[in-house]
Amino acid sequence: RATDSVCDLLAVHPHAVLAVFDDAGNAADHGLRPLPPGQITGPLAPVQGLGKLLQPYSAFGGRPAEADAHFNVRVSERLRHRQRALTAWDYERLVLEKFPQLYKVKCLRADALGDAAAPVEPGRIDLVVVPNITHRFPSNPYAPKASADLLRDIEAFLADKTPVFASLRIKNAHFVALMVRCGVRFMPGTDEGYCRQRLTQDLNRFLSPWAYDDSGDLVIGGSIYANSIINFIEQRDYVDFIAGLRLFTIDDGRPKLVPEGTGYHASAGRPDAVLVAATAHEFDVIAATDFRVQGFGGIGNMRIELDLIVG
Repeated sequence: RATDSVCDLLAVHPHAVLAVFDDAGNAADHGLRPLPPGQITGPLAPVQGLGKLLQPYSAFGGRPAEADAHFNVRVSERLRHRQRALTAWDYERLVLEKFPQLYKVKCLRADALGDAAAPVEPGRIDLVVVPNITHRFPSNPYAPKASADLLRDIEAFLADKTPVFASLRIKNAHFVALMVRCGVRFMPGTDEGYCRQRLTQDLNRFLSPWAYDDSGDLVIGGSIYANSIINFIEQRDYVDFIAGLRLFTIDDGRPKLVPEGTGYHASAGRPDAVLVAATAHEFDVIAATDFRVQGFGGIGNMRIELDLIVG
């Protein structure tokens, strides 16, 4: 029951042990990036009965030596919050400093979710966390989630720093996939199959930049406008033009058409949600003999269970 409330299970490994880094003072840069998977292939001294050793995951925990710039920031933040969680800023900075494996923390007010069915709970604190997946494998770059152990550790860390009347709840972000469908004509002389695949990859990189680039930002509770997507697609050197762009959000496993209107855009729908790229998009290739630039739509171009829903 309630399987959606459980973090995703990666794998179950028997005969697993933890290998801890022994700091001999000769690798100051060791903590700058996690040890990649597959680097540990065997014990230093032979172990009788041990046939094979595997390292399927990258290293976790630890942190590099503190730089001067980080020291100045940490001290300034400490003087402001004084190890007490009173404001939303306090909660976020305390957790980010204590748990460097987190990329972003957002503190929501008690009525931020806007659920009319649920009564407002005075003193309730919702903390939405997003882990840092840079150089950490395996992980889902489109929907990074913190482990259940990490969520409990954060709650235990804040237990003695919050007011007595505060009710704390730590949770992962809610991810909503964004699917794009449009008519597209590729440049003459290009391969249609290759261009479809490349456009999907480029569009996913645009919609979820943090999954490909360390400098890409992940926005909790954000939105994206259709005009920015149209502009991005039209700037691809292998695209001639596009027509009839429609946006779909996938929240419960089924695409939902975003209604058009002034300022046509797709939003996460809730302050703890993140818009991410869908695994696939729908591109209707416009033939060279078809000169429809506007109005590439109608029931003849709809697909069942996508933009044509059969009740």
